[in-house]
Amino acid sequence: MEAVLLNGFWKAGGLGSVAPGDRLAAHNHSWVAVKVNGRWRLLDPVYAIIRNAQLPFYLPPEAFIHSHLPFEAYWQLLPEPVSHRDWWQAPEVSLAFCAAGGQLISRGLKACNILQPVRPGQSLPSLNIQVAGPADQHQHIRLKLLDENRQMLAAWQHQQLNLSNSLSSKSNHRTPSANTASAVHQQAADEAHLHIQQLAQPTQQPQQQQRQQRQQHLQQQGQDLVYQQPVLCTGGAKIVTVGNLDRLVAVQDMWVSLPGPGTYYLQVEHVVEQPGFMQLNITGLPRPMQLTYRQTEDVIRAKVVA
Repeated sequence: MEAVLLNGFWKAGGLGSVAPGDRLAAHNHSWVAVKVNGRWRLLDPVYAIIRNAQLPFYLPPEAFIHSHLPFEAYWQLLPEPVSHRDWWQAPEVSLAFCAAGGQLISRGLKACNILQPVRPGQSLPSLNIQVAGPADQHQHIRLKLLDENRQMLAAWQHQQLNLSNSLSSKSNHRTPSANTASAVHQQAADEAHLHIQQLAQPTQQPQQQQRQQRQQHLQQQGQDLVYQQPVLCTGGAKIVTVGNLDRLVAVQDMWVSLPGPGTYYLQVEHVVEQPGFMQLNITGLPRPMQLTYRQTEDVIRAKVVA
């Protein structure tokens, strides 16, 4: 089998080797191209080992380019190669997410996104993206917002979706409109802005205590900073084929607001949960304990500055 060793840059799928918006001066990864039946394919053995071989053996070049940039543009294996400048400006999308059928639909999201500054009496600046992610009963995606120290500020609370109707062309489900999503999000953002203004009032408390209380308050009100809903319209949920596997994916409309000026990180998390994954028999218990398998991975990462 003919093979070529490729060197280049790797946005490490949430492993943290390159922060969103940053660049490297030297390459940080190597992978391979192999020729099978006269066709070049891309493989990343190192990442496959990290993922415990839970990846299709072959993934298309359109998936690799989100996280892998070879020095030689030819080995992108794309009809129109991506430039170094455009690749570094793009957000990180992990190869594992693409393997699960995931896709970043929004083309406007960048590695570093600049929003308008917060102004008194106005709504908080917000960012809207659409992401197609796994949507079976054991998998979902959720939006998270972190501060500059990578501490959690807000995370969307997942609700189980019923996508059976969305797969049918004769669904009676009424599709939530974009205007409805925007209005709900706007109301939440206004409430969060009011809370921030209240916290900004001068008090006699020590500065450190004020910061702790502000952090605690933001965590309590974090649901006002992120919003997420499924797009249950025609084509909102569909079957996609990755390698030799079929994946059920659904489009999610996501909104995030920033609580104030500063640097923040937007992340989309892929969650896999399997209740009853294992039974544990313990002497003295009337019935076996049901253990739940849970795995999480940050599959999309971007920086947001206001």
